Amino acid sequence: MKFLPAVFLATFPAISATAGAVDFDIGVGYTHFGHQPNGVWYQEGFPYKLTLDTPSISLGVNGKIDDDWGWRAGYINLGRAEVHSQVQALDSVYDAASPTHCSGPCWPLTQVHGVGDVQGLYATVNPRFQYWGINWVGEAGLFMYRPTWTVDYPIWYTNPDGPPDTGRFERRVTWQPGVTLGIGFRFKDSFTLMLSRYTCDARMGSAGDTTRYPAIYHGGASVLSLRYDF
Repeated sequence: MKFLPAVFLATFPAISATAGAVDFDIGVGYTHFGHQPNGVWYQEGFPYKLTLDTPSISLGVNGKIDDDWGWRAGYINLGRAEVHSQVQALDSVYDAASPTHCSGPCWPLTQVHGVGDVQGLYATVNPRFQYWGINWVGEAGLFMYRPTWTVDYPIWYTNPDGPPDTGRFERRVTWQPGVTLGIGFRFKDSFTLMLSRYTCDARMGSAGDTTRYPAIYHGGASVLSLRYDF
């Protein structure tokens, strides 16, 4: 998919040529990532901490198509998500319903430290309308994103009786196609408060397998941001 970002960026001049005047914008916000269920990088009943709330930043350009429609395109960094956990290294040993959380004798706990981020390019159309005296703005469009995911095992038990090992797993995948949707309102001419939703699943399996080594973030990210046009 290496050609996709080039095709994506090639649409910007065409958009701006037909849309008239162009403004630049910068946005800062707060991202909340969805996450994987119990059993993926953490196991309920054993110690774990998920960090799914993070700052975000965006830079873009926007313009007016007509009185009711606008457009926007640019870059956003959604931030990073992390997991710190202690787990049974073998999934079949873990049993969430058991009082000990193990299907039999528990293994020594393996430590998991995982971190990943999501950044990408977006291009949206933006309907504009007034309701209750408020200048509302919507957005819907494409989101081409590049996810990363790295896991370190400072203490890794590959069997219950042997000494611990260490390990590291890292994936930096190619660009992925997604979507973004949002709603917000403009005030003081140059500011927009926006609540948006972005696709951000990490398709990191090998040979088409999308289930192996997924990132802790899953199911999309919600972003509350304040944007300023200049």
